[in-house]
Amino acid sequence: MSNDIALEPIHHIVCAVESEEASAPAIAEAARITVPLNARLSVVHICGTVARFSGGTTTRGPSAEQLQDELVADAHRWLDPLAQRMNGEAIVLVGDLPARTLGDWAREQNADMIVVCPHRRGLAKLLGSFAAELVREAPCPIVLAPHR
Repeated sequence: MSNDIALEPIHHIVCAVESEEASAPAIAEAARITVPLNARLSVVHICGTVARFSGGTTTRGPSAEQLQDELVADAHRWLDPLAQRMNGEAIVLVGDLPARTLGDWAREQNADMIVVCPHRRGLAKLLGSFAAELVREAPCPIVLAPHR
């Protein structure tokens, strides 16, 4: 038996962000990992669907499609400059199950690693959170960058 370990190169890192402030540790960790590896970086934010927030639409207001487009455009307003500063690409996904939405997208994009910032403390409190669910859904390793 050989003791050689075949290390797979890391080509694509995904940094999942809720907001620039809330996800600051994940942003810093993704940048720290990405730069020396010269890896592709995707900075990803997941928007819920309009139906999740509004309970539906009425005939008096904008259509659900227009409202969804506005949510995505609002996310791009702060995400695009952040991704540009990180030399990455800004991606806004839409879905009501954020961990599954991100996991499916990461699988399609052949992501090698996902960096995320858990917001709860302790393993017991982490269960049921986005980060814990992402661990079950993701097709690749997850790096948890906690607040210090």
